[in-house]
Amino acid sequence: MSALFPQRVPARRGNLASGFTAHENLWRFALKQAFPGLSPRFVENAKYAYGFTAPEEVEAAYAVGYSLDALRKLRNRVSHQEQILFVDHSARLREIYGLTHAMAPQSLGMMKRLDRVQRTLALKPQF
Repeated sequence: MSALFPQRVPARRGNLASGFTAHENLWRFALKQAFPGLSPRFVENAKYAYGFTAPEEVEAAYAVGYSLDALRKLRNRVSHQEQILFVDHSARLREIYGLTHAMAPQSLGMMKRLDRVQRTLALKPQF
């Protein structure tokens, strides 16, 4: 899924007819409707965490793309049974919550009630 989202902000935009890349145009005209609950706070947090600068019209696309990529990497580490002790689990959980709210705001409450990760993190496990 993360392949649908822009991953690298182009250094120069002068050679682009619309001023946007193909992935950015896909966001502008189609994908952003799939994220009706995407909050400006989520976008700002992603900009800070991943350090990207993009045109305002496509900032959210990069926020979603970078967050999905971080979650994909975590999923791959888990599925390959690699250690995940030094992953920022709180940050990944916030991204999951933010993406869930962005796609289906009404489902976030139920997800939080069923979530065991937050309870485990609250115990502050030591390693």
